[in-house]
Amino acid sequence: MPSTTFLNLNEDKKQKIAQSLLLEFSNHSVSEAQVARIVKEAGIARGAFYKYFNDLQDAYTYLYQQAMVEIHEKITNSNQILSAEEYRKQIKEFLDAVNGSPYQDLIRLHFQVNENLVKSSHTMAPQPKDSRE
Repeated sequence: MPSTTFLNLNEDKKQKIAQSLLLEFSNHSVSEAQVARIVKEAGIARGAFYKYFNDLQDAYTYLYQQAMVEIHEKITNSNQILSAEEYRKQIKEFLDAVNGSPYQDLIRLHFQVNENLVKSSHTMAPQPKDSRE
């Protein structure tokens, strides 16, 4: 996740960096993304990028989470078990929110390529230690 330094930036600068990340990750997979293009577009130093994010995966995870929050804001939340029709409606609302949004290409690349490239602490099970250590 981004550093507190990034989170404490003024909104205009954070937005400029986020737009640069969106441009990069909407056109390039995580494995093909380049910090050089991001910092050039954002108008920041390369060192600043690494002050804000650990690496490209960290920056990607931040942007993807921001996209999901924004897209899901428009979708009805429910703490109850949904009927099949309600579930179908939420899926349609999600797809409608993605289509035509600034995040459309980011989401497309995520499901085509990046989902398998990005490490997720939520989905990766801890690896057992070798008993000989």
